[in-house]
Amino acid sequence: MSNNLVKKNNGGLLPDNIGNATLNQLLSRSDVEVHKKDNKITLKQKTPTESVTVEIRAYPDTTTVSQSRTARTRPINQMGDTIKQMRSEGQTQADIADKLGTTQSNISKIEKTMKK
Repeated sequence: MSNNLVKKNNGGLLPDNIGNATLNQLLSRSDVEVHKKDNKITLKQKTPTESVTVEIRAYPDTTTVSQSRTARTRPINQMGDTIKQMRSEGQTQADIADKLGTTQSNISKIEKTMKK
């Protein structure tokens, strides 16, 4: 078994530089955030145009891996309509910030600007 996070990505959600990397390689990179809490490890890479996330959850009888890629066509501060729609779907500022590759405080500032 390979220690690559995802074998030969070829058109999958993850860019090859993440999908074909070992966990040790990802941990040493400055452009990838790694968070561990309880049975979950989350890897995130944020660029100006997208956010890529891999979540690995370990359970006693199985392990799940989920991948997501959120692409942005405009800068965050111009995404008021998107943020408004996500909020109407019940998402928190922290959830939205995570998906858009920014901070919760930035989403809060954008929402305050939209109210004016």
